[in-house]
Order: sequence, then C-alpha cells, then structure tokens
Amino acid sequence: MAKLAWEAAEDEYQKALNLDKNNKDADIGLEMAQVFKPEDGQQNYSQEIVDTKLDQLLTDYPDSYEVYFMKALSEEGKPYSHPEEVAKWIHLSLEKKKDFTMGYVKLGGVYQRKGKIVEAIKEYKHALDIEPNNSYANDGIGTCYLEQKKFTEAEKALFNAYHTSAALTTFLSLGDARLFSDSSFAAEDAYDPYKFTVDQIAKAIANPKLQNDEQMNGTWFYNYFPSETTDDQKKGVEIQSTININNNDAVMHMTGVVINGTSFVVIDDQADPIYLYEIEEKYAFALYNLSFAYAMKGDFDNADKYFDEANKQKKNNQFFSFFVNKMYFIIRQKDLDAETQDWFVQHILLLK
Repeated sequence: MAKLAWEAAEDEYQKALNLDKNNKDADIGLEMAQVFKPEDGQQNYSQEIVDTKLDQLLTDYPDSYEVYFMKALSEEGKPYSHPEEVAKWIHLSLEKKKDFTMGYVKLGGVYQRKGKIVEAIKEYKHALDIEPNNSYANDGIGTCYLEQKKFTEAEKALFNAYHTSAALTTFLSLGDARLFSDSSFAAEDAYDPYKFTVDQIAKAIANPKLQNDEQMNGTWFYNYFPSETTDDQKKGVEIQSTININNNDAVMHMTGVVINGTSFVVIDDQADPIYLYEIEEKYAFALYNLSFAYAMKGDFDNADKYFDEANKQKKNNQFFSFFVNKMYFIIRQKDLDAETQDWFVQHILLLK
C-alpha cells in the first residue's frame, strides 16, 4: 500500500534527524508532518487534536508560512468548512512568504469553487509568474478557461499540466479543451487523453492497489460548460418553453427542446459541480467522454461501445443533468454533420 503524504514526510525528516540530531529544520518538519497523524489505534486523525497541534505550532513558530498554510488545509478538511476562513489562513501564509506558489494555487481553488472565476485566474497567474510549469496552477487556470469557454487558452494551460500532473482530471479537462477548441487541435485529438483516462481507471479497477495512486485517490471535482447561448449559436435548435420540474425536492429549470424532430429537455441553470467518489463513477465519467470523442470522429461503433459500457456503471444522481447539458452543448457549439448530430440527439434519450 502506498504511503500517505504525512508518513512519507515523517520518514524523510526522521532520516535527516538520524544523520544530525541538531538539525532544527528537520525537527520542525517532523512536528508538522505529524500534525495529521492519527492517534494509536485510529484510522483517521481527530480534528480536535489537529487544531490543538496547529495552535501550538503557531505559538512556537509564529513566522512559519507552512503552519498558516496547514491551518488552511485543516479548515478546508472540516465538514461544512467556510471558504472565507480557508482564504484567511492562506492570506496569512502568503504574508509570511510572498513567493509561495502553492498558497496562490490553493487560493485560486477556493475562488474557483465559489464560482469567482476571474479572481481564481488572478491567483493562478500569480502562481505561474513564480513557477511557470507548476502543474496545479496550469490545471486550475485551464479549467477556469474552460468555464469561460476560452478553449484555446485552456488547451495550452492543460497541455502544460498534462506533462507533469498525475491527476486524471487534467486529462479529462484537456480532452474537453480539444473537443471544443477551434485551434489546430481538432475534435479527434480529444481521443488520446480520454482514452488514457479510461485505460488507467480500468487498470485500477482490476488492481485495487493502484487506486491509492494520486491520480485515483480522493474526490474528483468536475465542472461543466455554462449552458447559456446566443441566437446564432442555437444552430437549428428550437426552444419551446421553460418549465419547472420538481426532482428529489429540488426545483430544476428545464427547457423543452426540439432537434431534428426529437424532443427532450435541457437544464437551463448551470448545474452543481459533479463530485466523483467511487472508482466506478470515475470510470463511467471517463467512458462517456471517450464515447463523445469517438462520435466526433465519426467512429460510431466505438462511440456506441463505450456509451453502452458507461450506462452499465454505477453512477451518482448528478450524471444525468451533467451529460444532458454536455451533449446539448456539443450540439450547439460544434458544426456537426447531420449523422453526428443525430447520434448525440438519440443518445441523450439513451442516457441512464
């Protein structure tokens, strides 16, 4: 089993202290590494104990930017955490070290999750000014550009992150950027990162030990493209009427749509971000995207194959609205031939 980050750090600092017991940096580092260490006999750390340890570290090392950053991480990990509190500790960390790349990256992420895309881009740019090839900053700013529908800029940033990032969400985002970009990267270039993602997850399903890797571990956060459009982007889509549908006590604003004589509904409001916890959900998510890339290439046999496989996988209740919107966005955004457009229309109706 792969070591957790705190375990690996603890080992390295201990090695340094074994070589030089007076190494103060290693001594401080060991204290920090052990903040999130679970108590004996426990699998997870106690938030109350973590807070006590961090408060003591702040007293002992009031000028340490790392301790302030750890406070931000601790706040972020709490149930019902408040973004403003997380941002406060990050700002305090950056006051101690103004060229702290990951401080700006983390702050960008806080703004991005709040939907403050312009502010997020500003923080990611701060990080890239310090460290131009930082994969986290490139990934963050790339996904922000996706939300702004600046696909060419998104592709450039995500391609940079693609070479160094272990996160499979980077590959999915790069596929999206290429799928929609009007640059030299045509839609079929989306195939490679999507296919890589599907293959990696399939390996992890077959070998659970691989699920501890960074690219598989933790919660995936994935947003999607805004659904608003102008008249000249509708490309033959007839909007009939707006209705409210009550689904699981949540009112969604739906619009009746007719494309090539087929009726279905599309969510008008930007849906909540999709969160993927289970490996099977991640697999389904990647399979749907690969299916779309094959359809855009005109390879409908493979498009059907991966679409059907995705439909069989375990999924959470966010999938339907997410992918209805994504397929509708593809129909609107791209100049599809009649056969490809018909494939997307028909498969909206087949989503499960």
